[in-house]
Amino acid sequence: MVEITRLVPKEKKGLVVVITGHGKGKTTTALGIAVRACGHDMKVSIIQFMKEDLYAALHLKLVDLDQVLQIIEQKPSQIHLVLTGRNAHPRVIELADTVSEITEVKHAYRKGIEPQPGIDY
Repeated sequence: MVEITRLVPKEKKGLVVVITGHGKGKTTTALGIAVRACGHDMKVSIIQFMKEDLYAALHLKLVDLDQVLQIIEQKPSQIHLVLTGRNAHPRVIELADTVSEITEVKHAYRKGIEPQPGIDY
């Protein structure tokens, strides 16, 4: 029988994770993190402004950069915060603990293939 051990950090710290870039999969990545957190019996909340990027939301003044920065800076120390969007603001990147950029290499849409259920939505 294989023994499964869980890694337990010596000190629990809430992280700020930013998933950015023009490639497909930013929201999917965030949802995967949320599902993983649920598997660890953590409480999860998902807030989505629109199917646009955090920058478009900032540009359209749906959210204010200073408010976003304040949320990051004042989040409780045990809370994880995951932000996604194509053009993450440099200040958001600076405050984040982990930043990943997703780059499109190839996309079916460029071949004229319409979005597909289960893959694109």
